[in-house]
Amino acid sequence: MKKIYLLLAILSLASGVTLAQVQCTDKAECWPEDSAMRTMFLLSEKQEITERALAAKHGELLKLVATSSMDGVTADIRLLAALKTQQLAWLKYRAEECELIGSLTGAGGSWPSVWAAECEVKHTQSRLLQIRSAISCIEKIAGDKRVFEQNECLQQLALVPLLLAACGVQQPANNMSSAVPAGTPALDSAALISDLRTLSSPAFAGRDVGSDGNRLAQEYIKRRFAEIDLAPFGASYLTPFAFTRPARNGEAAKTYPSAANLIGHIRGSVNPERYMVVSAHYDHLGVRDGKVYLGADDNASGVAAMLAVAAHFKKHPPHNTIVFAAFDAEEGGSDGASYFINSAPIPIKQVAVNLNFDMVSRNDNNEIFAAGTSYTPALKQVVAMAAATSSVKVRLGHDSKPAGAAPDYDWTTQSDHVKFHERGIPFLYFGVEDHADYHKPGDSFEKINPVFYAEVTRLLISAAEILDRNLGTLE
Repeated sequence: MKKIYLLLAILSLASGVTLAQVQCTDKAECWPEDSAMRTMFLLSEKQEITERALAAKHGELLKLVATSSMDGVTADIRLLAALKTQQLAWLKYRAEECELIGSLTGAGGSWPSVWAAECEVKHTQSRLLQIRSAISCIEKIAGDKRVFEQNECLQQLALVPLLLAACGVQQPANNMSSAVPAGTPALDSAALISDLRTLSSPAFAGRDVGSDGNRLAQEYIKRRFAEIDLAPFGASYLTPFAFTRPARNGEAAKTYPSAANLIGHIRGSVNPERYMVVSAHYDHLGVRDGKVYLGADDNASGVAAMLAVAAHFKKHPPHNTIVFAAFDAEEGGSDGASYFINSAPIPIKQVAVNLNFDMVSRNDNNEIFAAGTSYTPALKQVVAMAAATSSVKVRLGHDSKPAGAAPDYDWTTQSDHVKFHERGIPFLYFGVEDHADYHKPGDSFEKINPVFYAEVTRLLISAAEILDRNLGTLE
């Protein structure tokens, strides 16, 4: 508690309020509504409670694993040591990650400390859920079988398969492989936030197709593809195209002569002739009536997340070839995706799935939707496996139109994945529901929740990993 009060004292000075100027300091009610002080105090109380619960549950897990036995065979002591070591590594990871999150928000005053504290609470809650889930999973196994079967339950934690293999664990044989990184994937949060901030900055002027801002975005994405070391198809990542949008809604037909997709790939190490396309559109609405539509969530967030997935696979080579596509001209008709489908540098019939990101950085309910599973039920297991270790609530839906639903409830045609769907290619689309700044000038970097966004991006990396290991099951 001394540490908490010291931090509160520092925050009070930063906000211009001294402890001597208030009559109480030990309750959230002592501080003004919506102040950093009040928020920090509430987060500190929540974190203390969650930390105690986490320590108790981790101890319960260790005891449960240690007492598993069958015919004299007991749990390998190396597995217990690995569990303890991994928990210490997770604590270190949480501290470093949340310190970084606090430093990257761009907020002034004491709010960076609040963001860091919120990050710690969310990570701790997520870890507690993982451990509870693992315990529940183990308890459902008959006592005389636990020593051999409990390891699948431990996959819900951030124990990589290599660690389990070191303990002599055999991976279970299912229709969908569990030999994927369990738990929280590594993420370069600094690069993620930097990419989002840059692409949604006023200098890019809303990235309207054919505009100078759009061309700046092209150059930026080209540079990031090169830094990640994606391979182009041919001499350049840039794929220029022209298109004409027909007259509609009282507007005359218009030709766009200088649109461009950016395409890179990582060749698969096992099945290089089978493809997954990871996509996100980089265009937005530009400048309208003198106002810049910055498009931070829509869809600088999707592009930055796609770059994070690409960087992950560059460090962890995929089994199948993964194509990374930054599409132009999504707003108004998915023309960039249409051009890719009709003139792709790969055999379209060998594309097993499209993983599409569009608006993934902002939601007040800590939830994101995964659409596409109603068309390809096998994708439900992919989503479930990816969601198992995330603190973000992942919901299925928006890929059909229930009776009485609003006209725009079905997202099947609402982003670039529709062009893959029209060719019979399965798609998995991640996105949040519309918020107050959807297609408005207020969709800015400052409105992004960096903690939520980082956790969603880890979820997307996990989903991509699981898909890569299981593309054959979708055929």
